[in-house]
Amino acid sequence: MSKKRGFTLVEVLVVIAIATLVFALVGGTFVFLATSSGNLIHKSEAIIQAQTIEKHLRSFVSEDNRVNNDIFNQSMISFDSNKDTLTIKGSEYENVQDYNISLFYLDDNGVRVNNTNPAGDTFVECAIQLINNNKTTDYTFILGIYTEQ
Repeated sequence: MSKKRGFTLVEVLVVIAIATLVFALVGGTFVFLATSSGNLIHKSEAIIQAQTIEKHLRSFVSEDNRVNNDIFNQSMISFDSNKDTLTIKGSEYENVQDYNISLFYLDDNGVRVNNTNPAGDTFVECAIQLINNNKTTDYTFILGIYTEQ
């Protein structure tokens, strides 16, 4: 009697199918991780840029968080929508789609009122819209308390 050695066609096909399934799952995981980490890197770059703009604007605020009329002076802040560039007193920030500086206060009920408060503190709010990886993201922060001079 002769002993047959080797694998049948069915056994080989089953092993190929299982190996293909395992490689597809592992490859899909690597693609997902690469895409996710790329998106997170782009988001972190946008957050860092927004924080840099915020720090730059805060450099014009006094130690007691008071903001005077100089921050609204057009010679200090300019925006070129054709280039998506925000210039703040000599420093240029690219990928800025829009920006806005507004004044508001909270009334006795805690409701926001967009205006200066005749009876107390008025807050200065900055809103910046950044373009990163073909997506726009809004960043808003309170710059300080407005003081008329």
